[in-house]
Amino acid sequence: YHVFDDSLFQGINTTSGDTISLQFVDQELQRILVLGGARGTYSPDTSRSDIESDIEYSAQTINYFIPKETTMLISEAQVDYDDVSLSAGYIGVNWQSNLLDALPIAVGDTTSREITPTLKEGDQEPIIGDKMQYNLQTERGKILHGKTIAEDGYYTSQDIRNESKKVFYMKKSVYTTCSLD
Repeated sequence: YHVFDDSLFQGINTTSGDTISLQFVDQELQRILVLGGARGTYSPDTSRSDIESDIEYSAQTINYFIPKETTMLISEAQVDYDDVSLSAGYIGVNWQSNLLDALPIAVGDTTSREITPTLKEGDQEPIIGDKMQYNLQTERGKILHGKTIAEDGYYTSQDIRNESKKVFYMKKSVYTTCSLD
């Protein structure tokens, strides 16, 4: 479907999955539900958007809420944008603010495992945390109870915020050269 805002073309969203269900209210599309191996690509109109490249995303279930401009990626969720990759059990996307919220959820019927939010930027080591928020436009994020490897050490922190891809601010942090938790 095409994304319009006040009659201006904003981009195109292409989605596929095993089952696609459309919900209309008063002949207006309200919701798109994609089940089973759901994946999609959002290609913005770069002349009218702050987002500069395609956004690839996937999950077992994708739930679009058209009027609210939000998307829920549920179970084995992943979003790839530029050189940033965010994966989690659940990722909520607010397209108006360009914010991604990632949370862990358990997946699997018999061997329930939790998919923890993980953020990877470029060739840096991934950052793992209990909860993440990332802004696609500013490329800044916040991680609660995160940990990562940097050069010769291991960092854990109650709160991690990135200023850029090379500068991080950490609150209540621990640095060690030992890999044990």
